[in-house]
Amino acid sequence: MFSDNQIFAAPLAGITDRPFRRVIREFSPNAPIVTEMISCHSLVGAHKNCLRNFDNYADEGNIGAQIFGADVGLMADAARILADAGAKWIDINMGCPVPKVATRAGAGAHLMRDHALAGKIMRAVVRAVDIPVSIKTRLGWDDDNRDWRDLIDIAADAGVRFAALHGRTRAQLYLGNAVHPDVSDAPIPIIANGDIKTADDVNAVQKLGYAGAMEELHRRNGAFVDIGGASTEVVSFEEGRPVAAASFPMGSLSLYKKCVKKILPGEGSLRRLRKTIGQTIGEEDFPFAPHSSL
Repeated sequence: MFSDNQIFAAPLAGITDRPFRRVIREFSPNAPIVTEMISCHSLVGAHKNCLRNFDNYADEGNIGAQIFGADVGLMADAARILADAGAKWIDINMGCPVPKVATRAGAGAHLMRDHALAGKIMRAVVRAVDIPVSIKTRLGWDDDNRDWRDLIDIAADAGVRFAALHGRTRAQLYLGNAVHPDVSDAPIPIIANGDIKTADDVNAVQKLGYAGAMEELHRRNGAFVDIGGASTEVVSFEEGRPVAAASFPMGSLSLYKKCVKKILPGEGSLRRLRKTIGQTIGEEDFPFAPHSSL
């Protein structure tokens, strides 16, 4: 479902919604994109206050829908719903470090501490759908428990097709530098995630056996640079080799504005627009006045 040396657009809560994914497609028509993480409880319950529960992915190309939760049955049901909605693969979040997910909900990164439950969830999701299943995880819970390889082995046995590995522990959150271990002998393809900012970063993880890289289109990651000019450079591939070249046209901000306006009328669309632009290219470069009409 993906080729070697592939760049993925990483899932980012509150950012990689349908309008933002539409913008990514403007300059990267075929790249695999992962949605915001979706709660299995919210999705199966069809909670109306969560718009992403009702996304249809049929026209979004190569897109994976990411789910999180700790209930085996609900995770399988959620996967079926997303497959029916047109997702090309299902991704299971096993790395989110925030307390409301990893501790209070017993999901996300908590599954790195409960490999038995993680295995049950993976097997249930794989059995539930006819499309590929992946996981996104971290090096481990903390420095004393860097057991990512054990979880990858369980994933392979469960029928998971590939995994994205963030080069930090849960305890690190997003602090410090990501460290990417050698994965040359991993039983399934591994996608490098964490501090992937340049073509050199992609080349470096390739040498460690990674099948691709996952880039976070987020200002914190430095994925967007040279803001204020005619375009923004992002990492892309030409003939299988990573190059820093592809253009992110500033006109795409207008496209994003239009997409947001369709799903969030009035002040809601302005707040969402300002939040996303502020988190990606920087609010000081936001091209619309704070109180302008959409």
